[in-house]
Amino acid sequence: VTVNLSARQLADPALPGWVEAVLTRHALRADRLILDIPEIVIAGAALDGGPELQHLREIADLGVRIAVDDAGTGPAAPTYLPSVPVSILKIDGRFVRALRDRDEAPVVGALIDLAHQLDLLALAEGIENEGEIDVLADMGCDLGQGYAIGRAMSPDRIATLLV
Repeated sequence: VTVNLSARQLADPALPGWVEAVLTRHALRADRLILDIPEIVIAGAALDGGPELQHLREIADLGVRIAVDDAGTGPAAPTYLPSVPVSILKIDGRFVRALRDRDEAPVVGALIDLAHQLDLLALAEGIENEGEIDVLADMGCDLGQGYAIGRAMSPDRIATLLV
């Protein structure tokens, strides 16, 4: 399950306890929960070193995976990544769409390499066709999401796929 978090939610001191309570209440394995947090928010938390960074650490200590959403789109340099407990670097769909122009492919390759150098999973967003899947696989991308993989669906439909 992937949940998007905003800067305001990450700043809430009750967030780590709430996440732990939700995991317990629904008997979810912590590693099955991914919190998507925009790159700019994670970079700000890392640079500030304030309570948001502590919240990320407490949540990661539960075993929850934290993803840098929209990686490569923010103004922050990736130097913040080693100080933040993230496990997934989500490459923004704008870069994936740019794969159609082979001149842009090095940017995607660099983001995948950066993720791997930091021992993170690289996930490409916005994959719309089989060709993009093939190119990303050849580049070593670990995971993907987008219409070429599956469209939005109801919880009942998802449950039938997971059986």
